[in-house]
Amino acid sequence: MTYTPATGEAAIRQLLGDRVRAVTTKDVDAVAAQYDADAVMYDLAPPLQTRGVDRDAIRAWFDSYAGPIRCDTAQERVFVDGGVAFVHYLYRIRGTQTSGNEVDMWVRATLGLRRQGDAWKIIHSHDSEPFDMKTFQALFDLQP
Repeated sequence: MTYTPATGEAAIRQLLGDRVRAVTTKDVDAVAAQYDADAVMYDLAPPLQTRGVDRDAIRAWFDSYAGPIRCDTAQERVFVDGGVAFVHYLYRIRGTQTSGNEVDMWVRATLGLRRQGDAWKIIHSHDSEPFDMKTFQALFDLQP
């Protein structure tokens, strides 16, 4: 395949779509396969930073839901320059946890990617949830 910025953007948008499908089907291997082995991640859950894919953490997150996890994305922006790319977007997670807690929240996400042959791999991932600066409570009810 001949690489152009347009084909790079299309491939990354496909990766985002595959990511959503992997979350909704709770496919740990499909999620993990999108990451470079040395990826740096800043997830919502502790610790502050991890390096490399933690399949057990992904599985634990999936297993914390009693049924399916519904996932949607919005406001995706993809920037491609040669063999590197930057993506930011919002994603919405909905579902019922095994505790009975109903989840419906939007999360901010940023990905840094590097092209490896014909594939793109995530080398940096950052998720965040806004919080009230006075109370330090997360604001899970914000909408785009």
